[in-house]
Amino acid sequence: MVTTTFIREGDLELNLPEASLEPSETLAEPLELVINAQGDYFLDGQALVNRQARTVRLAIEQALSTAERGLVVRADAATPHQAVVTALDAAGQAGVQQISIATVPQEND
Repeated sequence: MVTTTFIREGDLELNLPEASLEPSETLAEPLELVINAQGDYFLDGQALVNRQARTVRLAIEQALSTAERGLVVRADAATPHQAVVTALDAAGQAGVQQISIATVPQEND
């Protein structure tokens, strides 16, 4: 049997180290991958030559070679589900660390 005693951290007096509130570096703008309703891909405004996962991955890798960037996926609501899955898989294989999916606020009826 093992027992332990927990210390309430709120009761401890600490002198925390100081740091600047300014960020040390500016993050690059994220890549933008648009997928239209037909499943065509556009990376930062440039149409990709086809819909193959390899093409999407290579385009993302090439764009990432210049800077560490996140990825925003903007897919039309009518985009085939497979096109979005392909994009997310390609981004993961390309080493993208931050992926977000763009949405718009839902209108209240």
